[in-house]
Amino acid sequence: MAPGASAPAASRSEDEVGQKIDRCFADSLLKVTGGVAIGIVASVAFFKSRSWPIWFGSGVGLGTGWSNCRHDFASPYVLHGKRVPAGQDSQGKPAYNIITEQHKQ
Repeated sequence: MAPGASAPAASRSEDEVGQKIDRCFADSLLKVTGGVAIGIVASVAFFKSRSWPIWFGSGVGLGTGWSNCRHDFASPYVLHGKRVPAGQDSQGKPAYNIITEQHKQ
């Protein structure tokens, strides 16, 4: 590390939530735009310029983006474990260690 440079700060939970929200907006916008584009092509090519394929495509894109956001916020990669007492910390509060275990599916 260069002189005068500080160590990178640990990521905070607020930053992680902000990154997930940013990914959700970007992903949803991309999917809605793709759905509208496919709806326009389908409307012109197959349905004599009716508007319902455009609305249907945007709805499918929005639903897909919403589903991906819900999945992202559900954090499917959470480690499951047992809390094992490990004595007390410097303030006299009980301290615990988390021992991870294999998650059976």
